[in-house]
Amino acid sequence: MTPNTGELTRLKRHRRQIVVDLETAVWIVRIYRWFLVDGLNIEEIVRELNADPEAPAPAKSVLDRWTRDSVIAALTNRRYRGDWSYGNTESVWLSDKDYSRKFPREAPLQDAQFEELRIISDEVWFEVQKRLSTDPKRSGRKPRNGARRKHSRLLQGKFECPEHGRRLAVTGDGGKVMLCPVCRGYKVEQRPLFTHLNRKLATDLTCEKLASLFDDETALVTNVIEICGAQASTCGAPDPVTAQTLLSQIDKLRRTIKFNRQDPGESEMEQQQTRELLRDLRHQLAEAESALSAHQATTGRSMVIPTEDEILAEVRQLRQTLNDAPKLTDERQIRLVRRLIDDLVTGRIQLYQQGERKKCQGWLQGRFEVAVVPFLIKRLTGAEIGIGDEDRAEIVIDYRKSELIAEQADTAKRFWDDGLLCKEIAVQMGLHRSRITKVLQYWHDQRGLPRPNNKTRRKRLENKQSELPFHKRIANEVIELVEAGHSNLKIAGRLRTNDGNVAKAIQWWHETRGLPVPTAADRRRKKLNRAKRMLDEGMLIKDVAGALAYSPRGLTLTLEKDAENSGGVMGDGRTRRGNATAGNLANGVSLATQTRAA
Repeated sequence: MTPNTGELTRLKRHRRQIVVDLETAVWIVRIYRWFLVDGLNIEEIVRELNADPEAPAPAKSVLDRWTRDSVIAALTNRRYRGDWSYGNTESVWLSDKDYSRKFPREAPLQDAQFEELRIISDEVWFEVQKRLSTDPKRSGRKPRNGARRKHSRLLQGKFECPEHGRRLAVTGDGGKVMLCPVCRGYKVEQRPLFTHLNRKLATDLTCEKLASLFDDETALVTNVIEICGAQASTCGAPDPVTAQTLLSQIDKLRRTIKFNRQDPGESEMEQQQTRELLRDLRHQLAEAESALSAHQATTGRSMVIPTEDEILAEVRQLRQTLNDAPKLTDERQIRLVRRLIDDLVTGRIQLYQQGERKKCQGWLQGRFEVAVVPFLIKRLTGAEIGIGDEDRAEIVIDYRKSELIAEQADTAKRFWDDGLLCKEIAVQMGLHRSRITKVLQYWHDQRGLPRPNNKTRRKRLENKQSELPFHKRIANEVIELVEAGHSNLKIAGRLRTNDGNVAKAIQWWHETRGLPVPTAADRRRKKLNRAKRMLDEGMLIKDVAGALAYSPRGLTLTLEKDAENSGGVMGDGRTRRGNATAGNLANGVSLATQTRAA
């Protein structure tokens, strides 16, 4: 406030005039943008403000630093939207506790609206109030293992037991499941909700179902353009029916809140239920006030009809965002997606028991309503249109693992038909090998087919192992050594393996090329023919035996036996050798000399 020089009040003080501090107003707008657009929570906003030396200190701050309370006070200050009404609360003296307490009045003592002092629009301010009341709070004790972010908080507080009007609480080993605390106080046969809700399963199935709402792109584009065109033809004419409906809803909620606050109940359980009810009623009141503000903001404003490309881009972006939502780890991104889900889903997800009330025999069914087309129109144009019964669609989800296993089974069966091994399928799907076996058995059981035999199937596959076997890796080297005349044992010693792998390598090499697999007799015959050729070239038996890994005596006996079987007679080796020594030909010429001449 700035003093007006020359004008004094009755108390002889300078009369002051209220004006907007432009330097501070910039930071107020920034706080609202951080919270509403960027998705920062209260603690992150406090850190941003305290870390910036140019940020002004909050009003009436003793330590000149921002706190959680000061940020909330800035986000809930009605004066930033030009509302200077006074007498919104009344002080009631509590004689038994010897202090006064403020309670909100049904209406302020005096309404005062100054548009020249407005910093935040009504649409933004009421949207912030709605987010403050609906955003999930960080509550609960710390986990023992320190894994605070092990499970996503995307749908925290979104599931509700309709019988008791109670949100489900996180429990179980590592906080993996949720249940209704009130239902736990009843006998098994009397519990409205018996089965626990798996958090990961519920998040995956819910996000997948919401993403599927945007699959029919053609119908969504047509409906959005038709409704926007109809709204544009009215040129922003006021809709008294919608405004009156919202005003009646707000008035009813305020009266209900006042009644429950005056009569909270006598027992501790009744008071706890009243507190839960008041929290829900305040959430509904904030949503109704936000809807009324958005309706008033769009009244008198012409509707902008989005193009087909803009609608398609928004639809595809929403579908991709919802599909990726269960994998998010950044708290800011999770908060923004949660707000998107709150706008799309009307109210909470009501859960109903299905199946038997026995372990692993029952499941929970979630039911909720969505209005996809009005949701798209608000995101594309900023205009909030009235939602009729024809715009709402009831969504039903069975939160049971069979739904997830059915999809996994279809995916695994496609890989199975492509000839992949179970180990390779597990790597592709990110699951354990035993899980792949179960889902494949489930796929066949659901269709009344016999379960497959993996051992029999492996024999028919071209690639029977995920890695190339050892005998296949050494096959080419083995064949080279075989051509050189080495035995299996000699080859095994050189390659540091056993003769069994050598035999398998020889067999596989010939079978893959459509050639007959040579037997031991074939290899001996081939070596014997080679020995004969070497003898015909003039080499001595001793030199031939050394080249073919034979002993001279063994080679001589083999040649004699072959000659006897063929009906011939082997010549005299001594006469053939003459005076030649080892390393020379039978005619006395050196082997090295003949090699150089060749």
